[in-house]
Amino acid sequence: MCPACDCRGYCSFPAFLYEPSVTTGGDDGQQRVWLSRVEYFRNTDTWHKRKEIVVNDTEMFVSMRIHASCSGSGYERHPPATGPGAPAVPCFRQDIKYHIVCISEESDMKFRVQIVHRK
Repeated sequence: MCPACDCRGYCSFPAFLYEPSVTTGGDDGQQRVWLSRVEYFRNTDTWHKRKEIVVNDTEMFVSMRIHASCSGSGYERHPPATGPGAPAVPCFRQDIKYHIVCISEESDMKFRVQIVHRK
């Protein structure tokens, strides 16, 4: 691994990891999001915290998405509120935990990657 060189572009992850699923709307242009862990509010169907994995052809991002207060910076409304009198929607905070870059592709779907831990 050479930290000074641009390692992107030498390999790519399999397309099934990042192409939108037909069952989730197909060609709507949104990235596929994989969930690896979901924690729910007590006795409800509403999640409190979840680990999301987003993949493109050469990179993966592993992040923690958490319900948060809507006051303060760094929070996003989902879906965005529009216009006066828009219904109240939850806010989220998203913290990227890992950034994984594809370095080289080997036989049998094995990949050499560089993992950057974020705090």
